[in-house]
Amino acid sequence: SCHLPWPVSNNTKLYYCSAKEFAFRFKEKMSNSRQDQLQQDYPSAVRALNKLQSNAANLDQVLREKDARCGDKIPEMIRWAAKLDVTPADYNSLRVIHVTGTKGKGGTSAYAESILRCHGYRTGFFSSPHLVEVRERIRINGRPLSREQFAKQFWRVHGRLIGTGSAGEPEPAYFPFLTLMAVWTFLAEKVDVAIVEKNPTEDSNDPLDLEACNRGLSLASWPGRYDVMPYRPGVTLYIDGAHTAESVSQAASWFANLQQGRIGAKKKLLFNRTGDRRPKDLLAQLVKLGFVQAAFCPNVVDSRSSSSSRSADLFSALASGDSSGIRLKVEENKTAYEQLDSQCDCRIFDSVAEALEWLVTDGNGSDEMQCDVLVTGSLHLVGCLYAMLAPQVADGETTGEARAIS
Repeated sequence: SCHLPWPVSNNTKLYYCSAKEFAFRFKEKMSNSRQDQLQQDYPSAVRALNKLQSNAANLDQVLREKDARCGDKIPEMIRWAAKLDVTPADYNSLRVIHVTGTKGKGGTSAYAESILRCHGYRTGFFSSPHLVEVRERIRINGRPLSREQFAKQFWRVHGRLIGTGSAGEPEPAYFPFLTLMAVWTFLAEKVDVAIVEKNPTEDSNDPLDLEACNRGLSLASWPGRYDVMPYRPGVTLYIDGAHTAESVSQAASWFANLQQGRIGAKKKLLFNRTGDRRPKDLLAQLVKLGFVQAAFCPNVVDSRSSSSSRSADLFSALASGDSSGIRLKVEENKTAYEQLDSQCDCRIFDSVAEALEWLVTDGNGSDEMQCDVLVTGSLHLVGCLYAMLAPQVADGETTGEARAIS
């Protein structure tokens, strides 16, 4: 028993509970009280999450020190999880498929999740990056969390992890926070199995039915990969977020195969890259396709509209911190392509919307009668395109003819 630290009236109802349950309920009450002072809708959650991102300078320091701090990461995650009352035993109760590596994690995860769902398992799925809205990163039974679900879980986790420690105590940054939130959500949703990229794993030896496996493979989808989207009569967009030399080469082959029989259709390119890969290594895979026009732009939806040019969900602290560096990369892309193909008409634009407007015209302001546009080089570029044309991608809906992975 214990003495309550507040007055008790005759009308107060008392009940007995364990010390652990009391601590849990007390922290929940205090957390909820703190959250009541905040606007807890989805846009506010996204803005609060973005504050956890590292800016360019901090990110450079993190990358320099990553090896030295490697041993701190797991103890930190365990401490933060304890604040959520999630123990290693709780995590081990999840049946987790861990997908890791340098390429193909997203597609492999999508296949695994689809197969397991076809077997009747209730699935959780945590991946990155997102294309349109951050809630795409956490999925239950193949569907991203709704805005309401995301905000509810976000503020519960935020109330326990952010601003609750002593001065100087580390707090989770953007990705660790989302990882903890995903685990919290999977436990709350009582999933049978979770597919997680770059997190601890549990193996399962349960046999799988071949028919269900085949059905799962045929139904598997992964937004931003091998997507064909009719844009307007005569104009088709071919969308693939390939961003390495190998994946861009595969995207080029996919596009070339779909061009067979498309006699008279002008081929055009919308391209950007992020990271430090050399532009020529990527663009060399594309020049053989014979584009007549190539547009290069940053990952901005529409620079002419302050409300839509960069939603909070597409915000990048790294990108927003160095606009001159972003512009320089765009110029490097254009220069590299012109060196590889001097016949192509190459232009730079400030946003995806402006680049696409130019690509779907004939240069004289008239709409093209038949035009195929390949959009590739960056998943973030693809995300901006979807944000402009097909925001329903955030809800896991298909947008075109070839959404299934092939």
